[in-house]
Order: sequence, then C-alpha cells, then structure tokens
Amino acid sequence: MSATSAKRPPLAVLLTNTEDVHATPVERELNLLGTPYLRYDTDVAWPTSGASFHLDRNGSARATFTGSGITAESSEITAVWNRRPTRAAVAPQLDGNPRDFAIDETTAGLQGTLRSIDSAWLSHPDAVRAASFRPAQLRAAVAAGFTVPETLVSQDPALVYDFMRAIGGRAIAKLVSSGPPRLPSNDPYNVFAGIVETRDLDDSQISLSPVLYQRPVPKAYELRVTLVGDNLLACAMDSQTSMDGLDDWRRADPESIAHRPVTLDDPTATRCRRLARALGLEFGAFDLVVTPEGETVFLEVNPNGQWLWIEDFTGLPIAAAIARWLTDGTETSRPVTKVNASVLSEGTPR
Repeated sequence: MSATSAKRPPLAVLLTNTEDVHATPVERELNLLGTPYLRYDTDVAWPTSGASFHLDRNGSARATFTGSGITAESSEITAVWNRRPTRAAVAPQLDGNPRDFAIDETTAGLQGTLRSIDSAWLSHPDAVRAASFRPAQLRAAVAAGFTVPETLVSQDPALVYDFMRAIGGRAIAKLVSSGPPRLPSNDPYNVFAGIVETRDLDDSQISLSPVLYQRPVPKAYELRVTLVGDNLLACAMDSQTSMDGLDDWRRADPESIAHRPVTLDDPTATRCRRLARALGLEFGAFDLVVTPEGETVFLEVNPNGQWLWIEDFTGLPIAAAIARWLTDGTETSRPVTKVNASVLSEGTPR
C-alpha cells in the first residue's frame, strides 16, 4: 500500500457546546482508546473556538478548526461527531443588530466549512435536519416496515375534527418540530406530549399553528433504542408504572421508572437499521412502544437524542460505542436531503 493510500490515523472532532454533559464520557472513552480529538464548543467565541476555509488559486481547499487548545486541518480529521452545536458565540462587545449579524455569519461560516471536509459523520448535519421533519420520517418508518399510529399534522379545523372523530375523539398531541421552544429570555423549556379530546379544541386554537395529532397506542412498556452505526443498544422502560409517564415518559422522574437493558428481536433491529440507513443517520434515538399484545410500534427517531441517563441506569456502553465509531470511522458520510427509497427496498440492511 502506498503512502498516499494508507489509512490516516484517527482524529475526531466533537461538535457540541459547553453545557453538553454527553460529550464528557465520550472524551473519557476516546482517551482510553488513545484517540486524539478536538472538542469544538460552538458557544465559545474566537480565538478559543474557530473555523477557517481557504481555496487557493489551484482549486485546492483547506479547512482549519480550533478548539480545546489545539488546531487541526481538514486533511487530519477522520470523523466528526455532530452532537449538539448551538448558534455561534461572538465577541462580547457586540450587541443588538450587529451582534445578531455576527452570530449568523459565524454560524454560516462554521457550517459551510464543516460541509467542505471529507470525513465520516455521526451524523451529517444535512441528514440530521432532513430526518427531523416528522411527516417524512413517519413515511420512511412505514416503508422500513414499522407499524406507525394514524397521524395528522394540520392547523385546518375541519381536518382536525374529522381525524378526531375517526380515532374516537382522543389523540396524543405533539410538537411538529423537534423543539424545544424558547422563552423571550432565551431559556429553553419542555413541551410534553399529552392527550387531547375533541371537547378541548376550538377553531381559534387549532388554526394558530400545525400540531401533530396521533392515535393513542396502548403501552405495556416502551423502548429507547440508541443506534451507533450498526450497533443497537436497547433499553426497556416501564413508563406505565408512573402516573406522570403514562402519555410521555419524559414528564416522569426517571428514578420512578424501571429501566433495563434488552436485546431487540431481529425484525425490530432490522427495521431500526433500515430506517437509519434510509435517513442517512449513523446515530439515532428510537422511541418505540410495545403493546400489551406484544406488537412493536414506532413513535419517532430523534437524530440527536439524549442517552446519558440510559447509560447511567443500565450500564449500556453507549459512550464507548460512540468513541469506537469515531476511532474506527466508516465510509465518508454524504449529505442526505430526502429519504433514500432504494435503501428501503433492499432486503438486508448493512
């Protein structure tokens, strides 16, 4: 093998923010593996964090990234963990419109520079964005073989009332976006899924914005499945033992719900991998319901979902799986802007 075709030694970029507690255990696992990495916190301003792109007169491109006290060139970077980047931070002396403009420009500069490099992505930002659109995600889940509840996304009162009548007058109402919304103070807060009945609705409220309405699914227990590459780490949650967790387990105190590691049956594992591949995702947090009859129902996949509490409660080695993926890499990830239908038609997912 020639020097030019030799595999590069690994160098991972962790793209996140200073408040992300999930990055720390992955850093620890990377250190155990001896894998060098650069942590890029997008909420820290230049010169602590920064990115530059240069295209020379010969058409050769080079990008550089600075973070966690080191600078790396794009030719050195083998994998990027697209964890939780936020809007960029800028010089503190800026305020008002100039500050907003600088934030937008810095964010665009970073995102554009990231998209210019050839590396493996966990997962590519364009795939993460495309997978976050719920209607397309639900269609892809059906094509991947999952059972999906009847769903309506609308702000048309006539359509909403028709849907409510068709499913018996009760629905689970959810955000259409991945959220969470922010208060005027810019502090995030949670909006949980909950039951709505026809009598709770009126035209003026319905028409304000689209809402995702879904037929309620009877639950024996729920599954949170974390996919890292082809690796599936599954946790069963007894959400129905907590009154707060009946409709949305996130509303309950995690300590009040039993968590246990489980092994997925082959059909469910196949569907998870097939859907992730169709959406272009190397990481995904799947929310599934197991009904009292034993049927597994798909609710959603969060392309950048939380997982640390699962590892803490069950010992599932999710941080280690991410670190190993960043060390070993995979084929260069490409942006995905729509569902890959050809993948869904294949019988055997990778």
